Amino acid sequence: MYVIHVTTGREAAVAEQLKTQGFKVFLPQSVQLYLRKKEWSTKTTVIFKGYVFVDMAYTAENYYKVTRIDHVIGLLKIGDTVAPINAVEESYIKLLAQPALMSLINIDFDDENNAFICDDQQKFLQNRLKKINRHKRHAVFEFKIGGIIHEITLSINIKQAENPLT
Repeated sequence: MYVIHVTTGREAAVAEQLKTQGFKVFLPQSVQLYLRKKEWSTKTTVIFKGYVFVDMAYTAENYYKVTRIDHVIGLLKIGDTVAPINAVEESYIKLLAQPALMSLINIDFDDENNAFICDDQQKFLQNRLKKINRHKRHAVFEFKIGGIIHEITLSINIKQAENPLT
């Protein structure tokens, strides 16, 4: 899987163009909460702004197909060369692109105020959790993609679940 650097805000358009050319594309998105006029609203946003992930063979033909699409800046380089992301990073991208992440991340707290993720489909995020802002209903998660650490902010729903330790 390769990472394509694109103009921010044009990720969906580039992903659609890649799909029409026969590429398998991953564009992780999530539902984000925001407060507007004292009301909580939601919108769907791209998790890794400026990036589209494509599963392809790195050939001259594919390179030129990809780089000729409007708003594509280029393929992400690891070091000095274009290289695929590693298997662990690829597995996270595939998980993040699943519809289960299109909903809010359900978080609860145990008696010692430690956060834990409630939904089984979202549990892979547990070890990536870095900080929570209860007031803004956001949590920051850390992922390493292409050798670069990215902090992504996802919206959360604070549950009143039973303590998982009991």
